[in-house]
Amino acid sequence: MVLSNKKVYCGEFNPDSEGKVFMQMPLDDDMTVSSQALITVEPLKKIPQPTGETVMTGSISL
Repeated sequence: MVLSNKKVYCGEFNPDSEGKVFMQMPLDDDMTVSSQALITVEPLKKIPQPTGETVMTGSISL
């Protein structure tokens, strides 16, 4: 997710054998002030701020 032009970690997911992903994300304060979501490829370990290549973008509307 992007907040004030900064990427923010929101969770991890792995596609199933058909390449599909379904993920529910909690609606917290960060989600209510963002209008864009990004999917990035990151190293296997958790990091505080995503730094990997963006491979998908989308919009958020509440």
